[in-house]
Amino acid sequence: MSSDPSANLLSAVEAIYQTALSPDDYESFIQHWDKYVASLDPGSLEADQLLTHIDRATVILDQLHPTSRASFSPATLVEAETGPAAIADDHGDFLACNDSWKRAMGEQARRLSDLSDEPEEKQALTSAMHMLHEVGRAQSGFARITDRRSGTSMGVVIRRLGRGESGLHRPRYLVRTSHAVWSDAVGEVLASEFNLTGAELALLERIVLGESFSKIAEAAGRSTDTLKTQSKAIYRKMGIAGREDVVRLALQLHHLMQGVAPRGARRADGLDRGIITLKSGRQVGWTRRGNPSTQPLIFLHGMSLGHGMTEQFIQALGRHGLHMICIDRPGYGRSDPPRNWRHTVEEWAQTFPQILDGLGLDQAMVVTHTSGVLYGCAAGMGAAERVTSICALAGGVPIHDPDMLSDYPSMVRLLSRTARLSPRALRFMLGTSAAYYRSEPGRNRLLERTYNTSTADSAALKTPEIMELVHEGFGLIDGGGFDGFVGDGLKIFSDWSDQVEDLDRPLHYVIGDQDPICPLKWARAFAQRYTHVDVTPIEQAGQLLHHTHPEAVADLIAGIYRDTA
Repeated sequence: MSSDPSANLLSAVEAIYQTALSPDDYESFIQHWDKYVASLDPGSLEADQLLTHIDRATVILDQLHPTSRASFSPATLVEAETGPAAIADDHGDFLACNDSWKRAMGEQARRLSDLSDEPEEKQALTSAMHMLHEVGRAQSGFARITDRRSGTSMGVVIRRLGRGESGLHRPRYLVRTSHAVWSDAVGEVLASEFNLTGAELALLERIVLGESFSKIAEAAGRSTDTLKTQSKAIYRKMGIAGREDVVRLALQLHHLMQGVAPRGARRADGLDRGIITLKSGRQVGWTRRGNPSTQPLIFLHGMSLGHGMTEQFIQALGRHGLHMICIDRPGYGRSDPPRNWRHTVEEWAQTFPQILDGLGLDQAMVVTHTSGVLYGCAAGMGAAERVTSICALAGGVPIHDPDMLSDYPSMVRLLSRTARLSPRALRFMLGTSAAYYRSEPGRNRLLERTYNTSTADSAALKTPEIMELVHEGFGLIDGGGFDGFVGDGLKIFSDWSDQVEDLDRPLHYVIGDQDPICPLKWARAFAQRYTHVDVTPIEQAGQLLHHTHPEAVADLIAGIYRDTA
């Protein structure tokens, strides 16, 4: 690439937009992005400029290639919302609405234009919806109307749904009142991210809720000019243009932190599969692998490899009197997303005791795969007396030193650098890879990029059963949601040594000597720092070691179980 920073930025920006439009260009994007981000200072003006383009390209990506392909009816979508919500078609007619919407807006509101009696407000609502037809425009529209009952100003947020979300071919729109997208948690993140004062946050909340400056001024005893000046200072801090951008940002945070993501059809609790409802009302899915009459272990999957297991591995566990209960971690599969993607690990530590309660387990050994080790350690901290030990298959370690990255595959290096740059950049990169994976050439290329450096893994993927399990793992992301995938990426590519240091339980790494993504070298170096951590290598094994070496891995798990039960 050119040594001219402006030329480098231009090339990177061009590649970003091109892959957003056509995920088939993902390989070209990765090449440009890798060269560019390796030398980019995350705190530079150049990085800020790049992230602006990342945000715009993400809008295009989300509209053309939604990150989740799960299909839901309009009624299912609105029932998953905690605040007032309705689904409208492209004519503005409401197809479904939840009880909160009926209470807030009244039964007589049958179409978008019914929300106001004022011609200008009716036109604003229609325009806010129609602007979303254009690819590349913001994916959420905003209009302010007058609440008939209270006479106060109220915001209405309209989001165009991807075809996968609506399950229909014609455009569909999710309509909410702005009251439904603000919460203390959203405010907390905005204040922390943009260093807002208490007064600025209070004003921002009233702006999001749709109150006019004259109304706010009357309540606060201040002039409208002063409030407008203060709001402009807030917008500058946040790097946005105005009220509509604030609402969109709050809505995005709502999706990640407060919104209950719709899931596939939920089966009732049973022997093989079920749902645990937490105290907060959020739900966690689980699947049983093996004979329920044997001793259960808890299995936590990684970022992109799920909890599928070969019949040989399940039978090998059974011979030791063991079976697995596999959890869909928050944001994956049939589990609702974390409330705050910035604190996924902390939330997991708090909720894990409830999961054990839901499964009727007093104690359990936890088995993890790849990045699941981080959540296994968090489970051991959150339920210290109930987790007997943790066995980390192909377990990752904190990449606390950038020099470590030279021993990792190029894709891991790139993900790590991108995570350090920005959560928004990581989301875009993972979103484009997910879209690319859906095509057969993309799927083959990504699998090749991931596994070809391991002879054992490459050979394993020629087995139909194992190939199907790898695809099934990706389905936890593609079919169930995307937020867990991004949240994990932010955590696993950071220094999470404290999760191990504070762990009061044995942590056993089981690592294949051919594992390119979780290298044996760095697992051993990490284990030497702690007396409660050890490493057992599996010869001629890679990341898919429990698929390729079922007997050996089952024997090790059984030995750890017997020693710590």
